[in-house]
Amino acid sequence: MTSFPIRRWVKTAAITTAAALALTACAGSGGSGEPGPQTLKFAYFSGENTSFGRLWSWWMDEVETRSGGSITFERFWDASLLQGPEMVGGLRDGRVDVAQVVPPMYPGKFPLTSVTELPFVSDNVPAGAAAIAQLARENEAVREEWSGQGLEPLAWNIAAPGALGTTEPLTGADDLRGRSIRGIDRSSKVLGAAGANLVNLDVNEVYTGMERGLIDGFFGIPFAFVGPLKFQEIAKNYTDVGMGITTANALAMSEKGWDSLTPEQQQIMTEVSAEVPAKLAEFDGATEDATCEAVKAAGATVTRFPQAEIDALRAAGEEQVRAEWVGEVAGSGVDGAAFYEEWKAAVAAGEADHADYELGMTRCTNGTAGSR
Repeated sequence: MTSFPIRRWVKTAAITTAAALALTACAGSGGSGEPGPQTLKFAYFSGENTSFGRLWSWWMDEVETRSGGSITFERFWDASLLQGPEMVGGLRDGRVDVAQVVPPMYPGKFPLTSVTELPFVSDNVPAGAAAIAQLARENEAVREEWSGQGLEPLAWNIAAPGALGTTEPLTGADDLRGRSIRGIDRSSKVLGAAGANLVNLDVNEVYTGMERGLIDGFFGIPFAFVGPLKFQEIAKNYTDVGMGITTANALAMSEKGWDSLTPEQQQIMTEVSAEVPAKLAEFDGATEDATCEAVKAAGATVTRFPQAEIDALRAAGEEQVRAEWVGEVAGSGVDGAAFYEEWKAAVAAGEADHADYELGMTRCTNGTAGSR
């Protein structure tokens, strides 16, 4: 399976040709008929050295190289241009040209895409990224969900199982009761069902929130992010609670921005995006292993709930969270139960394509980090 941008299939070749001609006319006075180079503003709310930051750096480098310099990027990291919840508006009004959009930051706007947040489906990160790309390509309702926001997804990543980072060690589901945990996605709601108090904080607010004692822990942040964000300084316990992959994020442009590219430029982005799931596994794995080394050097522990405790957590909240999601999707006229099965089937196909993948948190727990 490959990952490439959603295309508005109803557009005619005449419209595409007209857009290309308009670009050519604006390309300068050289008269060669070739479009002039474009510099696109890229924004991401987190760091360049996170696994997602490294992924998007690679994506931009490849687009620049393969386009022969007809596309270049001005890069803004660490929310230096826009905060996470501002990306959709910034894409639509032109403050940014390319940005990672995180659906949980826009409640109710991307209900179908949020199927990836339903827990206990898979631990396989590249399989999940390939699966949501497949649905974005083949499912009309998903395409309309993004088009309705004026957006054109280019490539997809997906968060590895979130490490539950806490100040105190946890041995099972009952230990969550009464603890204030940062959590903004649907998997986090399972923790809430088990008795945790969920707190809505952006990634760049977690460090100070932990430092000031506003929260007892954080969830929904990939383990690979812990090292680059130096979270091992504020949380000494990391637990894999067995809920699997979660939030899918789209590297996106506005529809207007996408249409401003030539067909050749669009094809280059499409080709690079097709390689994203495998590159995500590569960058995730390397960063997870580095994080494992960093957290252990800081005296932190990495463990996994025993299967009985995972089952207890699942019993506490999985059905409730999935039923809530199905109800939300029904409001958009989609059979949520059927779509959930379509999602699981796509993930299973992705697992077959990425059968050699191993989760970095598993390697860290087993003492085999760095052995990939």
